[in-house]
Amino acid sequence: MKMKTIEGNFELQEGIKLILTPGHTNGSQSVLVDTAEGPYVIAGDLFMTRRNWETGTMVGLFSNAEKWFNSYQKIQAINPVNILMMHDEESYLRDVFGQI
Repeated sequence: MKMKTIEGNFELQEGIKLILTPGHTNGSQSVLVDTAEGPYVIAGDLFMTRRNWETGTMVGLFSNAEKWFNSYQKIQAINPVNILMMHDEESYLRDVFGQI
């Protein structure tokens, strides 16, 4: 299996991009997917819960508060139609399992 290290922003294929979103960890990346409804973000650990996104507050462990806030503003500027957050139960129930 071939693996490639990707640093920064990178277009995987048309409509799917990796975007650098440090703050939780230095090299953290989120996935931006263009959908018919608009941009969808898979945020990794940038936002632990919906509260992080809605209030702009950090919850959990973070390596750099300034970088986190800059990443938060970067995602805000995208104006996503939805965000999948790795530790938010509601995100999984609604977006992954379709239960809400």
